[in-house]
Amino acid sequence: MRLTKNQKNTKGKASSSFSSRASVGIDIAQDAVKIVQLSGRNLNQVQLDNYSIVRLPKNIIKGAIVQDYDQLVAYLQHAYTQLGGNSRNIIGAIPQSLANIETVTYNEKDADMDLADFVEFEVSQQMPLDEVNYDYRVVHEGSGAVGKKVLVVAARKEDLEPRLEVFDSAGLSLQSLDIDVLAQANAFNYWMDKQNPEFLSDKVMVVHISENERGCTR
Repeated sequence: MRLTKNQKNTKGKASSSFSSRASVGIDIAQDAVKIVQLSGRNLNQVQLDNYSIVRLPKNIIKGAIVQDYDQLVAYLQHAYTQLGGNSRNIIGAIPQSLANIETVTYNEKDADMDLADFVEFEVSQQMPLDEVNYDYRVVHEGSGAVGKKVLVVAARKEDLEPRLEVFDSAGLSLQSLDIDVLAQANAFNYWMDKQNPEFLSDKVMVVHISENERGCTR
């Protein structure tokens, strides 16, 4: 998902900026800065080139709120230097707690608006549009009266902007901003699809446990 700006004109299509050059993913959590560098000729040939994990002192981030920007910028720069990366395709992640994630149903026959306007309307029911960035993606096309299942993600600008400032101050220009739990789910789905397709017909649960949070994906 892309949360650096509103995505009214995406029409629910996933962006595709992956190329043979390296792509870098950065997750700033309460306890550490975690970075991975991937490369591949296409999405069917992705490999992990390098990774970097730098622990953070407890006073830098509390919950999801940055308490010490200068220290966080320094640790982020250190982690990126350890990685040895020089990619311009950098994706950042924000904690799930800073975003509103929901799945809505869009039925073109019953709706009096197109998908983009429908998503905008749904977001506006939760928070003022001028205070939020949002993105969406069709996760199930559906048919007939069933309609499309659409994943909608929204986050307040006041929560996003401090995170974006940290990346800018560290000299890292983001291509997009994702949600940590969605990035984890996408990585697992990719692994299962490419490495263990025998699991695709089974119900699989992934449990993430860290010092400060727990997550579960099915």
